[in-house]
Amino acid sequence: MRTAALVEHALALQEMAGTGAAALFLHCHDVPLPTALRVLTTGPRRKPAGPHLFARLRPRTAARVQGAPLPAR
Repeated sequence: MRTAALVEHALALQEMAGTGAAALFLHCHDVPLPTALRVLTTGPRRKPAGPHLFARLRPRTAARVQGAPLPAR
C-alpha cells in the first residue's frame, strides 16, 4: 500500500478505535514517525475543491432529444 492509502485507512481507524490504534497501524506499516504524528494530531489540511470543470455549461433543455441534429447557428 502507498503511504497515502495507509494514512487514509489510519484516519478511518482513528475515528473508530482511537489515536493509539491508528498510530500502531501506521507503525506496523513502516510509515515514518513524523508523518504519522502530523497526520494523527492535526486537522484536515486539504484545500476546498474549486468549481467543477463543467459548472459553467448550460443545462440541457427538455425539448432536446438525444441523437437529434444540433441547431444551426
